[in-house]
Amino acid sequence: MRYLIEQSLIERLEDEIDLEAYDQRRDEETYSLEEVIAGLDKKKKKTR
Repeated sequence: MRYLIEQSLIERLEDEIDLEAYDQRRDEETYSLEEVIAGLDKKKKKTR
């Protein structure tokens, strides 16, 4: 029983930490996978 309670508390803390991190990062600029790949392709072409 103690193990289950400890695991529940740990999971709850991890969830709270994840929510805090999300709140801090949610306004950051994001890039789609296509944009990242396009940027890598451009970089490869410049180095050739």
